[in-house]
Formats: sequence, C-alpha cells, structure tokens
Amino acid sequence: YHFGPPLLPYRFDRSLLPRATGSRGEPSIDVLTYNVEFSGAAGAAADRVIDAITQASADIVLLQETNPAWERRLASLEYRHVHYHHPTRQLAGGCAVLSRFPLAECRAISFGDVAGSVFPALACAVDTPAGVLRVVNVHLRPPLELSGGALLSSARTTASVRLGEARSLMRACPDADLVAGDFNEADGSAALATLAAAGFGDALAEWVPRRKETHLWPLARGLTLRKRLDHVAYRTARLACVGCGVLSGFEEGASDHQPVLARLVGR
Repeated sequence: YHFGPPLLPYRFDRSLLPRATGSRGEPSIDVLTYNVEFSGAAGAAADRVIDAITQASADIVLLQETNPAWERRLASLEYRHVHYHHPTRQLAGGCAVLSRFPLAECRAISFGDVAGSVFPALACAVDTPAGVLRVVNVHLRPPLELSGGALLSSARTTASVRLGEARSLMRACPDADLVAGDFNEADGSAALATLAAAGFGDALAEWVPRRKETHLWPLARGLTLRKRLDHVAYRTARLACVGCGVLSGFEEGASDHQPVLARLVGR
C-alpha cells in the first residue's frame, strides 16, 4: 500500500501489449479483470466502465460486483458468450464472465468451509484457440468488517479468511488454469502465495511496476490509499504471460478499481 501520487508517471493501453502466438501457432488470449463497483451501474461512471471494457477488447472479461442492473447495462457489449451469477444476499457478491469463446460448465463456488467468507467464485470452462481453459473469477473477502465498516486492523484480521478462500479454491478447482479477479490483497500475499505454490504466476506482479495501483481508497485530509488488489494468476505449465498492464485513464470517474489486462499464450 502507498499514499499519494506515484513519483513516476505510468501509461498503458492495449496497443503496448506485444504480438505473440502460442506454441502451436495459435493466437494469444487477452484477459481483463475489472471490479465494476456494484452501486455504479448508472450515469457517467457506468459509461466510463463500458469505455474501459471496450478499449481493452479482451477475449475473456472477468467482472466482479455485477448485479441485474449491471447485466442490463453491459448487454450493449459485443460478447456472444456470457454468464452472470448474482447472489441475493450480498449486494457486492455478483460476478460475470463475458467471452468471445464458448463457455461451459459454469458454476458458482461457495467457500462455506471458510469462516468469514462472503462472496462466491465463478468457475467456467472456456473453449479457446489454446484449448479448453478452466477459468475462475474470484472476489476474496474485502478488508472490511462484516458490518461493512473498516478498522485499522481490518486488513490484517481478514487476511486469514482470504488465505482460507485461496486454499479452498485450490481444493475445489485443482485443474484451474486461470484464476483472476479482486483478490483484495497485494502482490506476494498469503492468498497469492498459495496459488504460486500450486504453480501459478501473477501477471500484475511480473509486468506492472510496484508504484502502479489498481485501487484507490480516499482517506481524510486529501490522502488516498493506493493498493494493488486485482490480479491475473495463470498456471505456468499451461500458459505464458507476454504482457500485462493497468489501463490508463480510468483512475477516477469510473469504478474505484482499475481494469487489469493481460495477454496469455499457450505453452
């Protein structure tokens, strides 16, 4: 975590990703993860979120905090294969997969075995040019109290929940190829270390300078907490990442999170 603007500027758009092909000559696969903020499905902020997804032009889009209003708003996007999961109890617990490739075996994964877990994950099989990829969209426990408030200790006391969710996910989806979404933890956290031990790389940690955040949290006295919470984790035995970035221009006026775009190729 860090405060204030970075000393060095950061700029990224899709054109900066290198052209690449997989080991069999198949085209690369672009993956976008974006927490769209459940309360922002109307007005100018929603328009900016749509702009970000459109500019990313990803093959697979993983969204967190969707709901029926967001589903209606996102219907204008040109994705033929979509799947939404909207829990009725947790307003911020919705998630979605938008894909240019066919989807199958879509299922919600509840972490009922983890005390304090609040949001489900969404797993799908995506039939890509690199073969069928097992993709999981995650939104791990936020660093908040169950009441919705935040204490100075909340990030620390909820870390064990996120670790439990990551471990539970690896048990539920041992064949996952791609796990992406809002991890609510920074690079190298215990939850991400669990995935690393299972053979996953973290595209954000590998390609994006540590000074660049994916989430802004305004504080008192004009301070802003800048955090790296959104990650694209890929199984390195199956996939390679040739580039990743945080799309510029969406730091404000859209979601409180920023869109993370990664380019992957098959091994």
